[in-house]
Amino acid sequence: MIKVFRRTNCFVTNFGRNRSFIGKKSTVGSHFHRQMSSSSSRSSTSSSDDDDSDRAVLEAMGKSMSQMTIGSGYTWSALLEDISEEKFKNIIILTGAGISTSAGIPDFRTKGTGLYDNLQEYNLPYAEAVFDINYFRNKPQAFYTLAKEIMPGKYPPTLTHHFIKYLNDKEILLRCYTQNIDGLERLAGLDDEKLVEAHGTFATSRCIKCHDPVEKDIIDKALMAGEPLQCSKKLKKSGKECGGWIKPDIVFFGEGLPDRFHTLIEEDFDKCDLCITMGTSLYVQEHV
Repeated sequence: MIKVFRRTNCFVTNFGRNRSFIGKKSTVGSHFHRQMSSSSSRSSTSSSDDDDSDRAVLEAMGKSMSQMTIGSGYTWSALLEDISEEKFKNIIILTGAGISTSAGIPDFRTKGTGLYDNLQEYNLPYAEAVFDINYFRNKPQAFYTLAKEIMPGKYPPTLTHHFIKYLNDKEILLRCYTQNIDGLERLAGLDDEKLVEAHGTFATSRCIKCHDPVEKDIIDKALMAGEPLQCSKKLKKSGKECGGWIKPDIVFFGEGLPDRFHTLIEEDFDKCDLCITMGTSLYVQEHV
């Protein structure tokens, strides 16, 4: 799903879950990431290498989506041309799970292949319980068992992630707001300042009871082993260990979005002159 909004006009188009970014599932995404990484490593200061990388991104995006009509005859190719000519100065990107499926990461809700459709082995009362804070307080095992399958590091960034990085390098990206917790924006090299992880991140973790932070290597070992980790912090009053469960700072059902999201969203959208939504319908179905 891709939607494009301009300040003076609104162009909307549907794009089926990032499908035309890929030819053969994850292999294309992996190959493109290796190509971009190789180009970047040859020289961090060479303008010709930077130009080559820019052209690679734009040509790949243009080829994938050249026939897409955004609205009123405005095509994706025309949009890319306007972007390359820096007609937009404050672009906001909104992304969801659909931009990462070409890396091999399943989305949540696609029938048959989505994450929620393949959780039978965890004996959950409902699929979303694996990401429900109240369920986690009592039964953290399901999340810890699943976490090693979705932790960042297993998959390469896709063409879409490199496109976002390209906008950042052109200094025309105001912000990227992502629903994803896969960390692929970071892996593509996007600056932290330009990234708002609306549904949180695996990069930091803390106790859900006392909120004490836990070092990443400690929680990563527990997640990879599928063994729920409890907080060992000594409580001041009793001297006993806290005992709360440790959870990565990803947003579960029943939790609020990060403060950074609320802080930036109002001021960012006042400045925005182009907003592109990719890989999400921006609709989250409530569970009962």
